[in-house]
Amino acid sequence: MDQGLGYWVTKREMISGNRLAIVDRHLRFTYRDLNRRCNRLANALRDSGVRPGDRVCSLLQNGHTQLELIFAVAKLGAIFLPINFRLTVPEIEYIIQDSGARTFFYHNEFRHLAEGLQHGVHFDKIVYCGRSNSCDDEAEYEAFLA
Repeated sequence: MDQGLGYWVTKREMISGNRLAIVDRHLRFTYRDLNRRCNRLANALRDSGVRPGDRVCSLLQNGHTQLELIFAVAKLGAIFLPINFRLTVPEIEYIIQDSGARTFFYHNEFRHLAEGLQHGVHFDKIVYCGRSNSCDDEAEYEAFLA
């Protein structure tokens, strides 16, 4: 049985599924909610072509989305690649190109960096996480999770 990071959230659901796991502004998730959301995200990533060993990069704020992505990527056996928002576009491009990441999650606050990246790297899937509208070729996070 998988005993890695991806299994941790499943184990927490079994032990204390109704206990509060995450408080993120006005959102509250139990361990059961968290595990189910992570499973849905892992399935969506798999359906979009992410396989074990693939890199999934994120330019996100700390919050429930980042945690869900960490666990979902681990459940797939893929590699989570967080990107520091303090880097410049060329530095971020280098990291992404060097890693071979093909899936990219970003938050509205970092749209200016994401828009700069889209000219220098190619992603198979871009998922926008935020409150305003995403571009036509991007999936919105909650819709991607559905």
